Amino acid sequence: MNDAKMWYIAQGNQHVGPLGKEDIINQIRNGSITQETLLFTQGMSGWTPAGQVDEFRSYFSSVAPSAVPPVPPLPAGGQIAHEIDFEIFGEEMQFVEVELDPGESAVAEAGAMMYMDDGIEMETIFGDGSPSSRTQGFLDKMLGA
Repeated sequence: MNDAKMWYIAQGNQHVGPLGKEDIINQIRNGSITQETLLFTQGMSGWTPAGQVDEFRSYFSSVAPSAVPPVPPLPAGGQIAHEIDFEIFGEEMQFVEVELDPGESAVAEAGAMMYMDDGIEMETIFGDGSPSSRTQGFLDKMLGA
């Protein structure tokens, strides 16, 4: 027989449970259960705030603050990415046509090119296409593929 305590959570006028200790700890970590959330298990005299329950008190001190820091401002001047000229065709079965300017490149999954017109050149490279990957030797490129 399992001797693990089963816990109940008070949410509004209803209770949720039974839940195991790990379920309660996970909900504390993700912020679903606060120190004020009422908990109950067999052997307790009544509903008790989670922050006052010995089994869970230590987990509240390790919970990260729920406020997310503000997004840093964008760097001054210049674009973050180039504009991409594209057009989407179709309703149910869609495909996208991307127009690349001279010197621009696109990364696509294998089989992503359905067809190519005359004058379009496709160059296959190993690595991520960065200048440092172009100076690697053949063995480095093969190991990085």
